[in-house]
Amino acid sequence: MDGWRFEVVQKVIDDGHPLSPIFFLLFIFVASFAVLNLFIALIVDALAEEQKAVVSEQTSLLAEQGEVLEDLEEDAEEAEVERDEILHILKELKQELADIRATVGANK
Repeated sequence: MDGWRFEVVQKVIDDGHPLSPIFFLLFIFVASFAVLNLFIALIVDALAEEQKAVVSEQTSLLAEQGEVLEDLEEDAEEAEVERDEILHILKELKQELADIRATVGANK
């Protein structure tokens, strides 16, 4: 809009068009408003894309965390089963040792 006043507007006003200043003011306001809206639209669009990327990344991280938690729960269940088996074997060994001691003690 630099130089409009002297190159365009002043010449039209000098030619005797009495409503031309109103036209040019309206044109400048509408044009600047449209350009401003375009820049704002670009900024908002860029921010929306960035937000979508962040939300997508967070969603994938949450999904990965859910998978890790499921794996941990499965591992904990397996460990509990193995612990129970080990405790059962230890009880059997303890019983066998008690039987062996009783047998050895009875043979003396």
